Amino acid sequence: MNRSPEDVEQRDWSRAVAATLAEGSPERAFYDALAETAEAAIRSEIDHERRFLEHRDW
Repeated sequence: MNRSPEDVEQRDWSRAVAATLAEGSPERAFYDALAETAEAAIRSEIDHERRFLEHRDW
């Protein structure tokens, strides 16, 4: 399945930055949310491709 390299990079980078920040800080919440948004985009792309492949007639 094809995943956007930008979404994967954003997720991984955001997780790495978040891991360096204090739990519960606004900065940590921001990067956690950024990682979650990228993860949701990745899941959406995978789901879309899966639905497309399931409906092919050949």
